[in-house]
Order: sequence, then C-alpha cells, then structure tokens
Amino acid sequence: MIQDITGVVGGKPHWPAPDELGTQRTEPVATPIAIPTEPPPHEPEPVESPGKKSPNFLIGAVIAVAIAIVVGWALWFTGEPRQRERVVEPPVAKAPEAPQKPKEVPTPEVFVTTSGPGIEAPIQRAFTNSIGMKFVLILEGSFVMGSRLAIEELLRRFGGEKGWYEWEKPSHSVRIKRSFYLQSAPVTQGQWQRLMGNNPSHFKDCGENCPVEKVSWEDARQFIKKLNEVEKTEDYRLPSEAEWEYACQGSSDAEFSFGDEVERLYEFAWYSKNSGDKTHPVGDKEPNGWGLYDMHGNVWEWVEDDWHDSYEGAPDDGRAWIDSPRGSARVIRGGGWYNDALVCRSAFRASLWSESRYSLVGFRLSRSVALGPKF
Repeated sequence: MIQDITGVVGGKPHWPAPDELGTQRTEPVATPIAIPTEPPPHEPEPVESPGKKSPNFLIGAVIAVAIAIVVGWALWFTGEPRQRERVVEPPVAKAPEAPQKPKEVPTPEVFVTTSGPGIEAPIQRAFTNSIGMKFVLILEGSFVMGSRLAIEELLRRFGGEKGWYEWEKPSHSVRIKRSFYLQSAPVTQGQWQRLMGNNPSHFKDCGENCPVEKVSWEDARQFIKKLNEVEKTEDYRLPSEAEWEYACQGSSDAEFSFGDEVERLYEFAWYSKNSGDKTHPVGDKEPNGWGLYDMHGNVWEWVEDDWHDSYEGAPDDGRAWIDSPRGSARVIRGGGWYNDALVCRSAFRASLWSESRYSLVGFRLSRSVALGPKF
C-alpha cells in the first residue's frame, strides 16, 4: 500500500516510501552490564598454629555433642521430625483513618492574551468540546521554520536523500501573530465515530482511543464542517503548516521537540523501531512542552497548506500557504508508525494528493482564538 505513494518530482507530491528510506530496522541493543571477572578481595581469617586448641573451642565442642545426643533421642522417641509450627501474631487493631477528601481538579487558569489586533479576550489554557476533543492554547510567538542545520550535517546525522532536506530550506523566521488552540492529540477513532457514524480506520482492533486513519484531506474537511455545525461555530479548522511546526517545536532549534538526542525518540513517539507496524492509543508517550502528544510518529497529520518544494516565498506570519487556484497536493507532517527517526523530525515535511487515504495518515484540529469560545 505504502509503495503506491508517488513522489513530488516536477510538482507532483512525494513523501518517502519504505523502499526509499533504505534503512534497516534494528531493535535497540541493551548496553551489557559489566560483570566482575574476579571475586572481591577479602582479608584472610587468622589461622591458629596446629596443636593448640583454645578453651572456647573445647567448651563449644562439648556443648555440640550434648545437643546432638538430645536431638537424636527426641527423634527416636517421636518416630519422625516435626516441623515447627509458625506462630501467627493476632492483628493489631488500628484506629480508623479519617476519610480522605476527594482529589480536587484544578480549574484551568484564565488569563488575558492578545487574540487579534487591538483585541483582548479572557480565554482558558485548555478546554474540551462536546465530543471529548481536548484543546490546549498555543501562545503567539516567533520561531525559525525549517531545519537550521546545513544539508551536509543533516545527511551525516540522519542519512537519507539530499532532496528531502531541500524541502526544509531555506529556513526562515515566522511570527505567529495570533494565539490559537491545537488539539492535544490526533483525532481518535472514537471521536470520528461519534460525529460521523462510521470508522474508516485500518487498525480498528487498536481501539477507540487510537488515531483515526485512512482519511483523506477532503475527509478531514468534512469532519470539520460537521463539527462546526454541531458546535454552532466556524472556528474549527486544520492548522497551517507554520502553526503545526511551531506547536511541535516552539522556539527551539533542536531536531525534535525534546532536543537532538535521537535515542530519546522512544519516549515521545511510536515509530519504526517500537510500533510493531501498527498505530497505538494516543497520549501513551510523553508530551512536548505545550502538552501536545504524538507530534512525532503514530500517524502523519494533514495540514491546510498546498504543497511547495521549498519555503521560497512562504508566508512569514503563520498563515497557510494556499495557491489560487488550489493545487492537488497537501502537506503532511510528523511521520508515522512506519517511519524512521529522520522522517519524524520536527522540520520534516512531505505531501500526498488531497484525496489519498492511507493507514499512515490522520489529522488533528486547530481552533481559532479570536472568534473562539469566551470563558
């Protein structure tokens, strides 16, 4: 199935198929524990000169002989040894404990943030909508989009093809001018089922808390349309590519949301080396600094933008880069359960036709703050 994905060459969409990655999957090798080859040194016990017996030794020998005679007589008399019965102490009564107060659930902090030019509105850091989708607030800010490393350095660290890294160039400064909400994890099968009444996923046995997949960009737009109707709003949407990378990475210049240590990807992502070739429930790995789960791995995520081969001419204010008329290919981000570490990097980007459906691809939603819920 995955090998059917076509590449972006001369304007056609592309993302790395399994046979292009060229990397063999290897299970992590545990570091062997050093085992001492010699016993620890010890001081020798003092040795008495032969022929001398201390008084303590003679007294001990007499006592041992006497004990042996008594035990032998007892065994002969009873016919067989008896096991000593274990003495069980009666339980000690304890004073009843005072009833514990139920754990308090903290109310999300309400604060004021700029939600538009000259507009201020009190909003919460997080909210959950009518079908159980949790959203967290991503505050406005600046970051550098794309990888800051030279292509030669990226090839040395991660391998792959030079063309993949050219899609991340040239890196450019972006100012996210308006705070926005982003779903804390990808849309799940249960959330899709509750709203759409069906489940298109390939990995249905994974459960309703696993990400919905085999949904096209067009399918995601239908989900958004229906959700806006149910909640009587127009604020739900797909995030822009710039918003997605900013939410994944923040202002850090590292290759992953947690830093550059590729061996730590196990803690944050389901990918080729730990996924078992399937999706997993969302939120089982560690979140990033914003409190977002599965930004690396599990499933790729659709964003709003049309595909472009580089960032030459990309918006610098966080808006989606949309052609007029629109192209046929859309951007996907984050990597999936099949992909290696280099593809799960924060800056890595790829594309598919907007009507494509694969078990590697899902999505998460954004919600605008300026017209969003007032709490």
